[in-house]
Amino acid sequence: MKKLLTIIGAILIVFILFSFWLYRRDLTRTEFSLGAVNLADAAQETLETADGWIGSVDAEAKIMTLLVGNQTLTFLLDEGAAVTESGEMIQPAAIAVGKRATVKYVQRSGHKKARSIAIYPATTPQTF
Repeated sequence: MKKLLTIIGAILIVFILFSFWLYRRDLTRTEFSLGAVNLADAAQETLETADGWIGSVDAEAKIMTLLVGNQTLTFLLDEGAAVTESGEMIQPAAIAVGKRATVKYVQRSGHKKARSIAIYPATTPQTF
């Protein structure tokens, strides 16, 4: 019985040491990335802001357009985007067309990815 416990203890020690070695090896890689986001790219992202009117929303495709002056900006809505209307959190599917909004976003891989969307009551009705 004592011999069995010694063997199991030795196996556990080897397993723990091997786990620490793997963990350390992964941390020292130069191409360390988190999901599909390269940490070097994430550090260079700057948060930009756009104010305008909501032109369209496709909750299924997770895309929203914002009319800013005479141009239309298209934003990707990911799970991390915080959407508020008059200070209350809402789901992206509840975004109404024609309301005034402020979108804070980052540029990544040529796309504008919304980080937060603040929707305000329309001061004048907008139709698109």
